Amino acid sequence: MYYEVVESPVRLLGSISQWPAKADTRDLPTWVWDAYEWCERLYLATDLTDAGRFVRLQKGQTLERQLPPSIWAVLRQVLPPAAGVSQLKPWVALAALQFSSRVTVANVEHQLVERAHAQSKAIQHLETMAELSERLDRIPASEYAHIFPDVLAKLPNIQWAVLEMYEAWLKRRFEDIEITLPRTLLGQSSIARLLLDDRHFAWLPRIEAAIKASTRTLIVVSVAHLLQARGIRELLKQAGYKIRLVPKVPNA
Repeated sequence: MYYEVVESPVRLLGSISQWPAKADTRDLPTWVWDAYEWCERLYLATDLTDAGRFVRLQKGQTLERQLPPSIWAVLRQVLPPAAGVSQLKPWVALAALQFSSRVTVANVEHQLVERAHAQSKAIQHLETMAELSERLDRIPASEYAHIFPDVLAKLPNIQWAVLEMYEAWLKRRFEDIEITLPRTLLGQSSIARLLLDDRHFAWLPRIEAAIKASTRTLIVVSVAHLLQARGIRELLKQAGYKIRLVPKVPNA
């Protein structure tokens, strides 16, 4: 989950953005902090500072009107009333489902950003929230309406898969994450295309610009972005760069 672009000032770190609040530890693994200390600049995936502007439907629209009554009835029961479900965009409601049965905490990026602010370390992003929202809003409501039944039917398995990914990530078991990923929301081809494939191509110019610069840069993205044939690692390899694991430090 921690790679270097050979003979460049760039390293890639695959993160887990949310994990169970009742987990044995909230401390980040030593190798994450080693990566942070190595870099002079953090590059995170999405700038979430104005996320609230983009997660809700336009005035006069409701999620209830965009979904079949049977699906809406189940969704209201699964997601907490405090979430304001009726006003959420379909992709936001889908993302919330993964964690609906467990209390989770923001972890990797949150802790890195907190320390970076305290130390005045530079933080940049591969995309704005507006860019991410525009991408996910491309899927018509009718297509989301077809996705929800399958996700709701598989929801317990999806939620367990998210927990298994967290546990595999802590132990740097990359192959287990790769096996588990299709059981999450990203097992939906339309969601995977927009959340992974399309974004990777959009991010590539910024990543290559960092590679050509002289600043030691740690690019922190969800571990899912480093997997698969169209993941960031493979795109960089196709562009001629060599990628290799940063060796484990004993007992890290």
